[in-house]
Amino acid sequence: MKHSIEDISFSFSAHTKFLITGEYLVLHGAKALACPLKFSQKANFFPSNNPIISCKSFDENNNIWFSASYDIPSFKTLSTSDPAISDTFCSLLLEIYKVNNSIFQHGWEMIFTLDFNRVWGLGTSSTLVSIMAAWAKIDPFLLQFKIFGGSGYDIACASATGPILYQLIQKEPYFVHTKWEITDTENIVCVYLNQKKNSRSSLFSIKDKVPSSVQLEEMNALTETILSAKSSADLIPNFKLHERLISQFTGFIPIQDSLFPDFQGVVKSLGAWGGDFIFAISPFGPVYTKAYFKQKGYNTQFSFDELIYI
Repeated sequence: MKHSIEDISFSFSAHTKFLITGEYLVLHGAKALACPLKFSQKANFFPSNNPIISCKSFDENNNIWFSASYDIPSFKTLSTSDPAISDTFCSLLLEIYKVNNSIFQHGWEMIFTLDFNRVWGLGTSSTLVSIMAAWAKIDPFLLQFKIFGGSGYDIACASATGPILYQLIQKEPYFVHTKWEITDTENIVCVYLNQKKNSRSSLFSIKDKVPSSVQLEEMNALTETILSAKSSADLIPNFKLHERLISQFTGFIPIQDSLFPDFQGVVKSLGAWGGDFIFAISPFGPVYTKAYFKQKGYNTQFSFDELIYI
């Protein structure tokens, strides 16, 4: 595709995320601790004299995993490698057009690049929303709530450079940057559970459940306690209390009870239960923790400092 005469390009990036506390309850106004990760999605946008949108997405191995092109201004799909993903991307373009149609006065070539494995569930969609909103100069939360729903904490993480406290107040997103000062982060191991969890389907399964004011207050208190923890030893009992509280609300069985009952320590779900990543902490240290999960076939592991912006 020919670029514009000026051959201008616009570059954006967005961080992936972990939800540390408040999963599910954050949708009902509970305070949540979330962290941006060092993995990200990057994008380059090239103006074009050709009146179409052309996009290509590359994975961490520089292989194209998605491509599509769209007419302007109908946004009819002209070609695509994946109709389902293309429909979602088209929905993003249509929502952007409603808010800022001036950006479509000419065509665009869009190149997206992941530096992480997208099956890990770290935020391929939320980073895309953040990038598209930055390009179009519109509110990323507007796009997120229109297309994907959810609490929006992942959108806040996408542009954050450290931990945040996130909360929906009267359904509006509020967040502040904070500090999470754990002195022995080497004891916290991040383990991928070899399966991606669809957050939207997980949320749909409990859509009719409403937490009590007591449950929300308990979650807010636990989030503050976990945020003020100084060591992994402080986290172990409070992560266990957290898992119990979420289990009581959702009716889901904690991952440690279902898969790792013999683990000496605590296993903490990160985000939707049943897939993606967990934190694992043991008083016996990271060598024990890493060996335990490798013996069970969970070989994708990271240290806390490898992944998380603090």
